[in-house]
Amino acid sequence: MIPGTLALLAAAVLVAPGPVTAHHRTVPRRSPRAPAREGLVPGLALLAVGAAAALAGAGAAAVVTSAAGLAVIAVLPRWRAHRARPRPDPLGLAGAWDQLAACLRAGLPLDRAARAVVAVLPAAAGAALGRVADLAALGAVTGAAWSPALDE
Repeated sequence: MIPGTLALLAAAVLVAPGPVTAHHRTVPRRSPRAPAREGLVPGLALLAVGAAAALAGAGAAAVVTSAAGLAVIAVLPRWRAHRARPRPDPLGLAGAWDQLAACLRAGLPLDRAARAVVAVLPAAAGAALGRVADLAALGAVTGAAWSPALDE
């Protein structure tokens, strides 16, 4: 029974996902349904090892391994989705604001300077600055024009 349990444990280790390398980050994103199935294979492998341990008579090991399998099935997809969320680059944001300052020092009106910077900002900040540019082009008061960007 012990060799069978060890074989199942070795199989679980083989099918478990490895660390993410730079090559994996360049691969296109998976479909939205894929993260729900990501923890399924390693979790089922751990459940199989737990079942084998239960058949072998190792009660505590069976319970711990089965609980670990259920935890992997439940938690791993959420954890990976949380880690995959894009984070704004603080240096990119600083560079964009420097570009906006350079455009304003060069004499561009606020709406044109803001539209020049929108393309290099992350989506949310770019959309907020785009609203600022639109309000400035319509002649809004400076405080009212900057309120969408300050909220962001």
